[in-house]
Amino acid sequence: MKIGDDIHRFERCSRLLAPAAGRTVEKDILLRLLCDGLERWYNLFIRGTGDKIVHAFQGKMTFTPGDSVRLEAGGAVIDGTFFGLDALGARLRRWRTEDGP
Repeated sequence: MKIGDDIHRFERCSRLLAPAAGRTVEKDILLRLLCDGLERWYNLFIRGTGDKIVHAFQGKMTFTPGDSVRLEAGGAVIDGTFFGLDALGARLRRWRTEDGP
């Protein structure tokens, strides 16, 4: 969800979470949990410990350093190797194209 989303979209999100939570997720509880999480990550960021954020995020990714990755955009396909995330969270990768690395 993005800031500025209307309340109806927020309500749909809380309904979609119900099966995973095993119960109805109230909008006010969902909002409180989202705000608490945002505050925790933001505090890490402003203290200059962004590396902890990057490490936590990378641990939840579906691919790990060394995995092959593929970018498909506008009909073009580029293959590469994922090397992780840098200190600002940008993906580190090396692309291979038909012309070579």
